[in-house]
Amino acid sequence: AMVAVLTAGGAYVPLDPAYPGERLGHMLQDCAPVAVLTHEAAGDDVRQQIAQALGGVPVIDLEHGDWQHAGGGPLAEVTELAEVAGAQHLAYVIYTSGSTGRPKAAQVLRRGLDNLLDWVVHDVGLSAADGVLVASSHSFDLTQKNLLGPLLVGGCVHLGVEPFDAQALLDQIDEEGPTWLNLAPSAFHALIDADQGRGSLSRLTRVMLGGEPIQIAKLQQIAQPRPQIINNYGPTECADVVAWHVLGADHGVDQVVPLGRAVRNTQLYVLDERQQLVPHGVVGEICVAGAGVGWGYLNQPELTA
Repeated sequence: AMVAVLTAGGAYVPLDPAYPGERLGHMLQDCAPVAVLTHEAAGDDVRQQIAQALGGVPVIDLEHGDWQHAGGGPLAEVTELAEVAGAQHLAYVIYTSGSTGRPKAAQVLRRGLDNLLDWVVHDVGLSAADGVLVASSHSFDLTQKNLLGPLLVGGCVHLGVEPFDAQALLDQIDEEGPTWLNLAPSAFHALIDADQGRGSLSRLTRVMLGGEPIQIAKLQQIAQPRPQIINNYGPTECADVVAWHVLGADHGVDQVVPLGRAVRNTQLYVLDERQQLVPHGVVGEICVAGAGVGWGYLNQPELTA
């Protein structure tokens, strides 16, 4: 469905059916989609939430091909999507966690998505020989590259069990043989704890961690040979990753794990409150420029400004 929307020239908003109904309702009303793609496994509660939030919007059942309005009536007319979408067109919208209030809808452009995938393929080295285990919600910003990247190069996407289950995911690694994994460190820690005595994580060649500080002592609990660990950093508003650092095998427990250097076509600045560069070692705010910077927040022009 995601690939189809992008191919058609549209933009998608991933909705996780496990999210609370209030959050889903807010997301649906806020983004005002032209259609909702769903399937039977989403459950009746989600369908009811869609109907309450979006009466009259087409709901497409991906399994049975049924097209109906959210209100239950037949679909009379289909709105055609744009035939051509360029770099400045919207690719997807990801809603933030809402830790600062209501969830914000970060708009990611196609140029940002393209740049992100170019980085994953050409700089990090994702290839047709790789399989990526997707163990994070598809409504999470880091998940997008893990779904689309392997398809771009002829690799394999391994859809992780849902909900998140450490032992079941380790079983998948043993049985299916994925080579890549991308998670927040806290989620990966749960896998490390469950992997003691198994050695399943040693089957991976590369693990990308982001969103939280990395604990070296925890990573050292992985049995040898350990996968290559990459620390990556970036806000949802800038197409997921803006900086990355490959950890060396000899990285000490007491050493700080740097955010690394900017990904391709990206510039990073540490500025003070007057937007001036701060000297080395002085605390400031990271500001991002380049291909990944999106349109800002949907329906929140003041916050975007």
